Amino acid sequence: SSRSSSGSGSSSSSYRVPFWLLLTTKKDEVVVQFLPPTKITNLESSRILLNVKKGVKKICDRVNKLHLLDQLHESRIASPLLLLEGENTPTTTATTTTTSSG
Repeated sequence: SSRSSSGSGSSSSSYRVPFWLLLTTKKDEVVVQFLPPTKITNLESSRILLNVKKGVKKICDRVNKLHLLDQLHESRIASPLLLLEGENTPTTTATTTTTSSG
């Protein structure tokens, strides 16, 4: 049986890290430092950084949505950030009761 090179038991020393990415979070930003071990073209560098930026944005969006949904679950009050664009006020349901005397 053949072993996959991505298995945890692989002892191959021929794998080389294509580049290093250092991500540092600050108050409202993520700083990305890109450190290639060898010289790469500007096009390759731009492509990698664009993919990293997209990935970080997707992660931030997902974490923010989960946080807002957790707040909704706990408080039973929807944040305006959870409402669809174009909605100005939360939807409310009104119940009216009419009585007739007679």
